Amino acid sequence: MPDGSAIATVASPQVDIYVPDDFPADIKAELRNLARVRERTEEIATNADGQWLGGYVGWDAVAGLLPGIGAVYSTYKQFQLQSCAGQARCGFGIRLMGFLIGAFDIGVGLIMGFGDIIDIFLRSSAIFGNSIVNEIERKQVIAQSFREQGDYSQAAMDQLRTELFHRGQDEQTRQLKMIGGLALLGFLLYNCAG
Repeated sequence: MPDGSAIATVASPQVDIYVPDDFPADIKAELRNLARVRERTEEIATNADGQWLGGYVGWDAVAGLLPGIGAVYSTYKQFQLQSCAGQARCGFGIRLMGFLIGAFDIGVGLIMGFGDIIDIFLRSSAIFGNSIVNEIERKQVIAQSFREQGDYSQAAMDQLRTELFHRGQDEQTRQLKMIGGLALLGFLLYNCAG
């Protein structure tokens, strides 16, 4: 994407997004970041779970045939996808789902024979990767709708920042969730200590 042009194109199979110069620099940078993260996420998921047999078997299934190697490979790919989820500013639910399905995949993969068969069909990296890509596409569609409206006022750009950087939650909602989480953690620690 050329940085010097008036309009940079961020390509997506579902949506083409034009990043006008009227968008503030932080929003343009985030949209470019989302495009890079999407490309990297798709590459990781395809390598792990969809290179052969019509996009259904990847390196994860092959590595799973070797005792111990499959678990290490799956763990490595899950860490890479968690990094992509963080860079795309995905919500806690998407990251937790990725962790849980990855842990299940690794745990089942340790069972000789049965784990190898499940490893072929589970495709945890593809599921997690698709969740990340869907979140990125949601953000790209929101940015495109702001561009189509042509409203580049401070209020509109602040609303777009909230969607891109904070998953649509305002500061008060984020603080309330943080307080609730800390209260729950304190409650659990208090009950476990007694």
